[in-house]
Amino acid sequence: MKRVFLIIILILIFVNAGCTAGSSAIATINDKEIFRQELDMQMVLTEVSYNINGYEMPVKGNELEDLEQEMLNNVLESYMLVDLAIEKGIEIDEDAAVEQSESLIDGLISIYGSEENYENFLKEKGQNRKKFDEYIFELARTNEYIYDLYDEVTKDISVEATEIKSFYDENIMYYNYSTASVLGMQIEDEDTANVIHREILGKEQEYDETMLEYEAKTGVISVIDYGILYYSDMTKDFSDIAFNTNVGEISKPFSSEDAYFIIYVYDKEDQEAMPYDEIKDTVESDLLNEMKMTQYNEYFESKKSSYDIKIL
Repeated sequence: MKRVFLIIILILIFVNAGCTAGSSAIATINDKEIFRQELDMQMVLTEVSYNINGYEMPVKGNELEDLEQEMLNNVLESYMLVDLAIEKGIEIDEDAAVEQSESLIDGLISIYGSEENYENFLKEKGQNRKKFDEYIFELARTNEYIYDLYDEVTKDISVEATEIKSFYDENIMYYNYSTASVLGMQIEDEDTANVIHREILGKEQEYDETMLEYEAKTGVISVIDYGILYYSDMTKDFSDIAFNTNVGEISKPFSSEDAYFIIYVYDKEDQEAMPYDEIKDTVESDLLNEMKMTQYNEYFESKKSSYDIKIL
């Protein structure tokens, strides 16, 4: 697990800030209260992450509620992970946490152009600069605990040469730099996807033109030109469909990560997979990381039941 603190992945980072006076409790985990202001600050960072990646942050309705629930779950999980790290006697590098938090704050200031603009952004979100900076430092400390716990739990994992070669053979498409250029339509449900697919096939015009016309249709979430994709750019099920659809054709509707898609492949460039001997070290690292993450997740799942969580 790389010790990298990138703003672009803030939405995935767990937090564990301290309690804030005057903020109401929204959950408890064992004897610890989780406060609303803690979640609000996480949502501010999440909005920054959305903006950086070109996404629109939900502002109301079920989408906002779902996002807040996801962030609250992250806060709760972070508490458990830090608690488990402390139980194992892990002591973090405080200087590394300071450096990490200062780097993040500098990055935020850079995004907004100046300290004044950054502080104005925080004011718009109802945040105090001093308290928010303290929160970021606590976030950095939490990440140090999580990284160190990961290292401790996975320190004895190793791989054999035969396992590395088998992993390469089983995942050879990830080491193949062929590309597919894809226009994709994301659809709310399977029935709507099947209806749209039949309608597209029945129209006497180019598939891509027809798909773009459906962008505002009820049940269509989005129509996106993904451009040039490598196999590893998308989920396995999405990439399998993309690389097995001929140029100039559309796929049948398929599900990927709880959504339904129809895709149109408008170009491809085929290449041979990289020879095993040339990328053996990369393959070994990939396999090792996968095995470590599996063990880490299994360890965490085995510990969750010992925590009493209540949403208030």
